[in-house]
Amino acid sequence: IQRFAELAGILGADLDSDENTAARVEYASALEDLERAIAENPELAVLFVAGDDTAYYVAQPNDMADLILLQDLGLNILSGGETDFWETLSWEDVQKFPADLILVDTREGSYSLEDFAAVSTWNSVPAAQAGQVDVWHAEPIYSFAGYAPELRRLAGLIRDARSDVA
Repeated sequence: IQRFAELAGILGADLDSDENTAARVEYASALEDLERAIAENPELAVLFVAGDDTAYYVAQPNDMADLILLQDLGLNILSGGETDFWETLSWEDVQKFPADLILVDTREGSYSLEDFAAVSTWNSVPAAQAGQVDVWHAEPIYSFAGYAPELRRLAGLIRDARSDVA
């Protein structure tokens, strides 16, 4: 985000405007809130996934900027082997990663929450049975104003999730 802010400044944006200053302050506050939520629920195991007609995909956190940030804040993100970006599994293997909270990619091409619920094997996943499945906005949001609400939303999900589901 900082690099995009620098670019905006080079292109003439007023980075010290009241609006941009407020956005930076809100982002910092949201980041602190998320860090507190993670610290309050340290045992929570979280999985970031996508799916389609052919496979179930598990995100590899070391390959995605938003997930790197979450890991740096202390979030316990489950991941598989040494693949790039995604570990590809069959729908029969949805229980491979025992997660307490599962976040589903919202990008076009990935199954929606409703699509996931329609897969018979998905309904055997403890997080799904516990209702601890929500969306993951995997598209990067390269602004303080744009990302702060997502950080707040994630903090709420993490704070409200039970860590004894998996």
